Amino acid sequence: MVSGGAPMVSRLLVRLSDLKIHVGSARSSEHNERDSGDTVTLTERQNGSVSVVHADCKGHGRPAKMLANFVARKAVGLIAAGARDGATVHADSDALNSDRHGQAPTGRSMISLDLRAGTLGGS
Repeated sequence: MVSGGAPMVSRLLVRLSDLKIHVGSARSSEHNERDSGDTVTLTERQNGSVSVVHADCKGHGRPAKMLANFVARKAVGLIAAGARDGATVHADSDALNSDRHGQAPTGRSMISLDLRAGTLGGS
């Protein structure tokens, strides 16, 4: 966060040619907890591109898992509605700050692959 409360969004755009992309996720338990504060979701956009959303909630156990799921579901819902990556990150941050009164230590990452344009973008 910057001092004004607006989230910082960094963007990366890469042109693809004959590139293979493998997406994987692994989780290990900490503090003998079954639930993790990390959630990874793969979703297809309306134009046929694909987005991977990773939500990382600090803490552990069921409360962290519930918060990570909230963040990921919000982002996937915005993607399904056709929102762009930057707008999704901003709206997701706003919803989280509103719902948790700014007291939610959460990070999120998003990678989008547009097969038609041959681009890979991240926020």
